[in-house]
Amino acid sequence: MTNIRSLLVIAITLFFHPLTAFSQEGIRYMLIRDDSDIHFEISSAMIPIEGKIQNYSGRLTRTGKYPNQFEISLECQLSSIKLTGKQLEGLPVDQLMSSVKNSSVSFEGKPIKLKSDGSYVFGGILKARGKNYDVSFPAKVIENGNDIIIQGSVTSDGEALTEQYPVLMMFQVQRATATAKFTFRK
Repeated sequence: MTNIRSLLVIAITLFFHPLTAFSQEGIRYMLIRDDSDIHFEISSAMIPIEGKIQNYSGRLTRTGKYPNQFEISLECQLSSIKLTGKQLEGLPVDQLMSSVKNSSVSFEGKPIKLKSDGSYVFGGILKARGKNYDVSFPAKVIENGNDIIIQGSVTSDGEALTEQYPVLMMFQVQRATATAKFTFRK
């Protein structure tokens, strides 16, 4: 009889709180750089510029019972930018790179809205050059075993970018697009 009561209590608990017993809240995932990538393309009146950021880190932390309840934290060292493409030969790339030396960009945010296509809108604070910016962007979230993969792309107009990095005025930047894939693992 005691075994039946115990099973009944467990069954009722799981029925009314199905995820409580198996909650993933508080679990931390670390960014796996070998399976992640950040690259960018800058459209300018002069030449297209392409590159990637090589030094970045991040973590993801579950904040609730459901799959979309987590927060992400990312930090990128802009001095680790590697320009790809031969279009910049003979141009003052050193001056461009020195303007971002010892400069980092960080993002703290979370999914704020589920879109009809199954992707999310992320929202949060982007910190760059001593200023905070409220940002939001679309991204796909894929759960694959112990991994959570976030893929997204964001575009900025040239005016906003040259305001932050005036050295880019010489390139007459019109638009910049950054695309990223972040793999987080338990």
